[in-house]
Amino acid sequence: MTHIQHNNSTGRGAAVAAILVMAFSGAVQAATDGSCGATQGPVRFSGVIQGGDVLSPLAEVQAISSGWYHGVAILDDGSLAFWGDDSFGQCSPSDGIGKGEQRVLDVGAGQFHTIALLADGSVVGWGGNDQGQLDVPDGLVQPGNPVIQVEAGNNFSAALRADGSVLQWGAQNCGETPADDGGNPIVRINCGAYYTSAVRADGTWSILCSDYLPESSVPIKDVQLFGVEGDYVVGLSPEGDLLSITQNGEWFAHPNPLAPIIEITGCAKIFGSLREDGSLFISDFSSLQDGIDLESYVDAADLRNGLTTRRSIEIGRYHLMSLVDEADCDGSGIPDAEEIADGTVDDCDGDGVIDACASAAGLVPDCDGNQVPDSCDIAAGADDRNGNGIPDGCEFARGDFNLDGCVDGEDLGRFFAAWGDPDSPVGDLDGNGRIDGVDLGLLLTNWGCG
Repeated sequence: MTHIQHNNSTGRGAAVAAILVMAFSGAVQAATDGSCGATQGPVRFSGVIQGGDVLSPLAEVQAISSGWYHGVAILDDGSLAFWGDDSFGQCSPSDGIGKGEQRVLDVGAGQFHTIALLADGSVVGWGGNDQGQLDVPDGLVQPGNPVIQVEAGNNFSAALRADGSVLQWGAQNCGETPADDGGNPIVRINCGAYYTSAVRADGTWSILCSDYLPESSVPIKDVQLFGVEGDYVVGLSPEGDLLSITQNGEWFAHPNPLAPIIEITGCAKIFGSLREDGSLFISDFSSLQDGIDLESYVDAADLRNGLTTRRSIEIGRYHLMSLVDEADCDGSGIPDAEEIADGTVDDCDGDGVIDACASAAGLVPDCDGNQVPDSCDIAAGADDRNGNGIPDGCEFARGDFNLDGCVDGEDLGRFFAAWGDPDSPVGDLDGNGRIDGVDLGLLLTNWGCG
C-alpha cells in the first residue's frame, strides 16, 4: 500500500539488516516518544501490531510494505515475514511462496490483502478478495515485458511492467494504462487508499484512471496518496523538499531546515517522512496544510545516541515500520545485533538495543540508572509490590513509602516515624546511612503525585 525500499539492483534502496516498527494512534507525539515497544529479533514493534514472525538477530531484510493493519518483509532469501492482523489470511500465503522459483521479489500490502511478484515472473495474492483485488488479470505477464513492481491499495492491486504500462484490478478496475510512445514511461507507481499515482521518467506525475487531479508538470521524485477517503497528496522534490498540494492543484513547498528528505509515506490522515540523516517527521495532513515548521517534529534522540540509522519507512493505519542499518551504539566496531547474539553485551528485554545504550538514550525506563531496564530488574527479583513496572526501591527513593504513586502526608508520617532509626528500610533518601534534615528536604522536593 505504501512505498517499498529494496536492497537490489532496481536502485530503490540500500542494504538493511533490521526492521524498526514504531506506532501512533493519531497524535504526533505518540509516534515518536517510543513509550511502548517490544522486539522480536531485529523487528521492533509498538502500537496495534499483535504478534508475528520472530526473526534471528542477524536476519537481513530486503524490503518492507505496510497495509492498514499488517506489515510484510521480504528477507534475503526471498521468503516473507509477517506481523499484525491475519483475519482475512493476508499474512498466510500458499505453501511454496518464498521458496525457489516462487521466492518473492516485490510485495505490496493492502487493507486486507497482500500481492507479490515472484522470481518466475508471476504475480500472486492472498487475503481478502471481496472486490477482486486478488484476481490477477490474464495477460498481465507478457514475454519480454516482465512485471517490475507490484502495489496494493485498500481493495485493489496494481502492477508496473518494464515498458511503463500499468494494470490495476479490484475496486480500482480501470484496466490498463498503456506505455508512453513518446519515450517518457512510468517508472514508479504508488497505491493510496483508492487511487494510484505514477511518476514518469522525467519526474512528472499523474493519478491514473481518475480526474481527481490533472497531470502535473512539477518535477517530483515520489508522490504519496493517503487519507481516509484517499484525498491527500504529498510529494517529494528531487532536491529532497516536501511538497503538499492545495485543493486547486498547486504545490506548497515546506521549509526544510535540516537534512534533505529521502522518502515519504502515508496512510489514513497520517504522513511521515525520512530525512537523509535518519531522523523522522510525523504529522497529520492538516498540519501540513497549515505550513508547519518541519524541524519542530524531528525525532533524533536515538540518532544522537548512535542507536539506529533508518533507511526506509512505511506507515500503516496505526503503526510505522522503519528499515534500519545495523547499529553500533557502544562504538565497539561490532554490530549491536552480533554482540547481542554472541552474548557479549546485555539485551535483557530483547528489544534489539544494548541495555546500556537504551538506558543512556532514555528509550527504556531505568529509574535507578544502573543501565538495566526496570522491567529486567523486576524480572530478576526486584520488588514491585504495586505492579506498576517501577522497582519499589525507586519509589522509596523519592519518598513514596506506601507505593501509592504520591508523596504526601502519609509518607511524611512514616518518614518521621523512621527518624533516627538506622535500620529503617525507608527514609534515607540521600543514601548516607542516616535519616535527617537533608532527607526531609528531598522528600518535600518530591511532594505530589506522578
